[in-house]
Amino acid sequence: MSHYRYPTRRFLMVLTLSAAFARLAQASTIVRLSVEEMAEASQVVARGTCASVESHWTDDHEQILTYVTLTDVEVLKGDAAGDIVFVQLGGRVGDDIMHVVGAPSFTVGEEMVVFLTRMTSAKALIVDTDLWLIGLSQGKWSVVRDPKTDRATAKLNLSGTHEIKRPGRKFENQLPLERLKQRIQASAEIIPIAAGQKEKQPKRQGLADAKQTPGKTNAPASQKKAAQRGTNGTESNRTSNEGGR
Repeated sequence: MSHYRYPTRRFLMVLTLSAAFARLAQASTIVRLSVEEMAEASQVVARGTCASVESHWTDDHEQILTYVTLTDVEVLKGDAAGDIVFVQLGGRVGDDIMHVVGAPSFTVGEEMVVFLTRMTSAKALIVDTDLWLIGLSQGKWSVVRDPKTDRATAKLNLSGTHEIKRPGRKFENQLPLERLKQRIQASAEIIPIAAGQKEKQPKRQGLADAKQTPGKTNAPASQKKAAQRGTNGTESNRTSNEGGR
């Protein structure tokens, strides 16, 4: 990173861990997350086309922030309407560069899927937004379409990062766009139960759907027939015994 003279130096150095610890120069160390984990960590996930990329100094001239505007937006998770503007730390203003190692780049006209979180900035922003990219390069999947078939493929570019992969886990850097969307949306459907709400219990196999009457059980039909046969047999034996007396 550049501009180490600013008070935010320590924060930025932690955010973009020096790869010297991993003996890999010019790389950020990241813990690799699955699509589902990224979706669960995000408050908004959207597909869209990059309409503009602008970088500006904060008012206190301590940080450079990059503002990315997406149009033709398809929201895959969360609540967002119309065009989306999100923020990423780092960027270039004139000859001044604040480089966050492992952060993705954005190009006007590029189609992408981005993972965003809502966060109130302690510094004044030039655009009224609370959406920030998360996960460095893991937060952006570039979409490439086949010019002949228009088949879309989403690709993850993790260059400039050193991945820490957990044993036994499989991670993809390329997926058909529709498959990526399905996995994001499926993950978004798993919503934690809010306080005071009752969890919907799955139906148990063999139990009737009708409501039970207090003091009675809705036993399966087979059990009811068996009980009825047992009762009839007892009554028959009782009658036979009484007749023999």
